[in-house]
Amino acid sequence: MAARSTAADPAYWCFVLLGAGTLFPWNAVITAADYWEARYPGKHTDRLLTVSYLPANLVVIAAMVHYHAHMRPRLRIMGGLLGFTLAVSAVPLIDLAPGSTATLTATLLLVALCGVCDGLAQGALFGQVALLPPRYTQALVAGTAASGVVVSLLRVATKATLPDTEQGLQRSANLYFCIAAMVCAACTAVYAYVLPRLPSLRQYRHAALEEALQEEALAASTMLIYVVTLSIFPGVLAEDVHSAELGSWYPVWLITAFNIADMAGKAATGADSLRLRRKGAILGAVLARVLFIPAFHLAAVTHSSTALAPLIIGALTCLLGATNGYLTACAMIEGPAGVAASQREQAGNLMVLALILGLCIGAACGFLWLL
Repeated sequence: MAARSTAADPAYWCFVLLGAGTLFPWNAVITAADYWEARYPGKHTDRLLTVSYLPANLVVIAAMVHYHAHMRPRLRIMGGLLGFTLAVSAVPLIDLAPGSTATLTATLLLVALCGVCDGLAQGALFGQVALLPPRYTQALVAGTAASGVVVSLLRVATKATLPDTEQGLQRSANLYFCIAAMVCAACTAVYAYVLPRLPSLRQYRHAALEEALQEEALAASTMLIYVVTLSIFPGVLAEDVHSAELGSWYPVWLITAFNIADMAGKAATGADSLRLRRKGAILGAVLARVLFIPAFHLAAVTHSSTALAPLIIGALTCLLGATNGYLTACAMIEGPAGVAASQREQAGNLMVLALILGLCIGAACGFLWLL
């Protein structure tokens, strides 16, 4: 009877997914051993990956043990899961450049980032689940165990679907890391949106935790908006796309189009009927903006020499600006509104902190295009 109730409990399977998600990036990295050896022959990449990940992981875990009272668990978990998603998503971007010391260094930095995110998220996740019935802790542990198996099967499947050639190996690895990034994104959505709404967990929730969830999940949305935007704007528009017809006017017009679209997006939220109010809907739209990164890359590479290039890049730029303005306004309006009046000043400060953090991370990610 207990087994049946556990199997039928969606919260149990959410925690299995989250347990798998905390180790998914690490397992994805080490299981792609064939790809690393082909890309960096003789560099002992498997050993470098380990010494990049584990010390960073250890330092952050030790810091969290000492300073746990200064950082909310939900913020740690959301930050860790979002960091996983971004780091794994960046691996195929680095693969666009030939293997070199620079690309290997960039890869190792991403692996270290995964170690940091693991240190942030895993301890906080186990701490939070400890407040729930023991079966949910068991679900997390089962998820961590399943992670290695699932990743191994994923690598086998992606490798088997493409030819055993140099190009086939590269494509299979990119497909593999893209799927791994989607799993990390799914974990983020499950934690931020699905878990808080499950009836089986409502009896264990407290009002303070509910307010913290709403406050931090919009903060996370704000941060991710600017991570995506600043990884493209203005660097890609100013340096990486070109038009023979428009010449030096091209980046000027693109940046102008972005700013106009951004203003229009923010202005649209002035009408209550046009504004997103559900926090899950805002987060979902924010996560979907990650697709702008491959879209801009494909448009720049595929259409760079055609007459359609300015139109395609221009349309993407307008859409990037409009969604940036619209979702920023929605998040900044609805975030503080979802918490108690006594906490709204703190929520506002947290939103601004998240915005600045997103700007910094996005600006740093912009340098990956140079590879």
